[in-house]
Amino acid sequence: MMDATATESGRYSLLHSVRSQIYLSFAVVLVIILVVGSLGYFGVNRLIENIAVLEEINRRSQNILQLDRSVVTLSSNVQAFIFTGHEGVAGRVEDGLENVTTHLAEVNQEAEDEEEKNLLTRMQEHLENYQSSFNFAREERSLGKQLIEQRLVELHQDIAAELRLLFAEGSVSEAVQHKVQTNVLTMERNVYGYLADPDASRVDANERISRETIRLLQGGGASRSAELIVEYQQTFTRIVQATRAYLYLTSVVMAAESREFVYVSGLLRDHVLSNLQPVREEIRGLSVGIQLASWIGTLIALLLGLALSTAMANRLSRPISDITRTFVALASGARGLQIPHEGRPDEIGRM
Repeated sequence: MMDATATESGRYSLLHSVRSQIYLSFAVVLVIILVVGSLGYFGVNRLIENIAVLEEINRRSQNILQLDRSVVTLSSNVQAFIFTGHEGVAGRVEDGLENVTTHLAEVNQEAEDEEEKNLLTRMQEHLENYQSSFNFAREERSLGKQLIEQRLVELHQDIAAELRLLFAEGSVSEAVQHKVQTNVLTMERNVYGYLADPDASRVDANERISRETIRLLQGGGASRSAELIVEYQQTFTRIVQATRAYLYLTSVVMAAESREFVYVSGLLRDHVLSNLQPVREEIRGLSVGIQLASWIGTLIALLLGLALSTAMANRLSRPISDITRTFVALASGARGLQIPHEGRPDEIGRM
């Protein structure tokens, strides 16, 4: 019976001991500090993740801007090729097309949603159309240049030689000779005038003059000369077709594809940048939340620590002071004094 009572008394005293009260007070403060630290830790981790997302979005937007700059450089090289026609400039255009294709592939690998993929698909289609149009325009220009610099020169020489032979034979009258020579010179002026200034009226005039010249030559029995005039007009017609196709492709098709590419690229950039706002708002909210939680947690820890310190000081120092005064009085000879706080369930009560 006495052992059970002693055990229960020891357990009761242990639960209400001064040491337990001090440990409990510190445990409460430590729990608050741990909670505040945990909130700060997880909040900072989330903040770091959002900053990484922000940097990724900025990097992707920079890639899109780099793609736009590549397109601008490509367009400049195409314009230089249009004005000069040099193969060296055409080589720069090919390099520019390859550069744009590479940048577009890099951006395409980072696409995250269907809208981005659709926009990139549109950009790829415009780029392919642009490239095929440039290749065709380059072929037409090369063909036109070859016809002008080689075939027309050869035909000029052949026609002049045939006419000299024809006129030397005397099979046609001087009036016809004069008319044919005038027509041939007029056709030549119209050809080179058209190359300098593509005017449709020169094409129509040459068509009319060539028919007249052919009729005059065939009437004089100069079938070979007539055939050369026919070939000359056909060559000029092909040059006109090549020039018109080249101008249409470069001035209309390629210009439109370039504008559409830049437009869709702007849509893609706006779509990517639109994801910045939610991330920025979350970063701002997390920053404010972490700061507020830190201030509140620190304030609670300080107030609670102060309250617990004051309570522990009052609970320990005041009883000890009261007991000390009683012992001093007893040592001075006082009798009949009641020892204070002897009913406390802790070390002070037992003391």
